[in-house]
Amino acid sequence: VSNRKGRAHFRIEVEGRGAHAGSAFRNGASAVWQLARVIDRAMGLTDLEKGVTVNVGPVSGGLVVNRVAHSAMAEGEMRAFDMEQYRRTLDQLLALGGTGDVVAASDRFPCRVTVSVIQEIPPWPANPGTERLVAVWKEAAACCGLGFNAVPRGGLSDGNWIWERFPTLDGLGPQGGNAHVSERSADGLKTPEFVNLASLVPKALLNCLAIQRL
Repeated sequence: VSNRKGRAHFRIEVEGRGAHAGSAFRNGASAVWQLARVIDRAMGLTDLEKGVTVNVGPVSGGLVVNRVAHSAMAEGEMRAFDMEQYRRTLDQLLALGGTGDVVAASDRFPCRVTVSVIQEIPPWPANPGTERLVAVWKEAAACCGLGFNAVPRGGLSDGNWIWERFPTLDGLGPQGGNAHVSERSADGLKTPEFVNLASLVPKALLNCLAIQRL
């Protein structure tokens, strides 16, 4: 892995107004409905062509089915490779806060939306220090008849924090797939996280040879 996306972990909080869902529905301003609308707008900022993704979950809100929900909350993350695109999309997410468009029918009391950033991890962009390390690993791979290809990745690592101070290359462990997945289905359409055992020795050999060259 030669560069990685940055991530902004954000929270959406909605304050509405509760009301009896049967006899006083007109007095309520549903925080759950407002949150659903905001989530749709947030995830709509995803632009796969530009490498920008927005994902929301978990989501919670309301207390019981016979009450218009007075509050709701969701957390999500935005990821992007390019710092300029990262900042632009984060600004768009924060701009979703303010007076909502879900209002009480009785007196137009509006929901209020608050969007806040919980944590930011900066992007790790392509850079000369990493490129030098890629060249070393490619030479080592050629020596032992292995292929080597450095690629960008959407996941995070300590490399996001240290690439500016130290030449950084990661993703050098064994091959595998389906990270963070624990589901399995009989039809094979859902497969849990796995590691390719046959890749353990070749990858260890490659790393040893590359470190010797360094």
